[in-house]
Amino acid sequence: MTRTRWRIAALGLTVIATLTCVVPPSTAEHHLDGRGPLGSSGDPKAVVSYGFLRNSTASRWTVGIPLCLVQGDTPAILDGSVKATTTVGSPFVFLGAFIRQPVAARGEVLVGGIENFPPQVPGPPGPPLLAEKGFAVAGHCQPRAAVYAELDVGLGRGSGKDGGGWEGVDVGYTVGGRAYVVSLGTYVFLCGSAAPAQYCHQ
Repeated sequence: MTRTRWRIAALGLTVIATLTCVVPPSTAEHHLDGRGPLGSSGDPKAVVSYGFLRNSTASRWTVGIPLCLVQGDTPAILDGSVKATTTVGSPFVFLGAFIRQPVAARGEVLVGGIENFPPQVPGPPGPPLLAEKGFAVAGHCQPRAAVYAELDVGLGRGSGKDGGGWEGVDVGYTVGGRAYVVSLGTYVFLCGSAAPAQYCHQ
């Protein structure tokens, strides 16, 4: 059953620039969410989208992506590489990434798409930010996990005016020493003439 999820966050920004990131090894096995050890939803056709408005005064923001094991029990070790699967129009500036582990029983939630990076989550102090590179994702994908592993991706404002962004997020990792890259269905755009209209409802 195909699940397509749409979430539009009208936080407002104007972002376009050069994508800077670590490129995964060319020998890595590339797969979609749900078709390899590491994933987010486990559904290769699922899409979660965030559209940011250009007139915001913010210059950077965070997009939180749940990570979990889809196949097997061996932890997936993140290798530090995060980049756009493909770009549309003018892409964002990649600012880095952290891992958060919010605990549902304590009322801690995933950040989704919010202004600022590193993320500043409203409410009581939550889980600390952990280094993304070398983090071991060991929890299995399930609808109501007790503890989440959330990849918090930082994106910054660029210099363009027509919008655009990322169609998907690629994350590099290893399992048992074998290298992989998973393409996750997280779409992030600065709304403008170069951004697909369906992701930028006003």
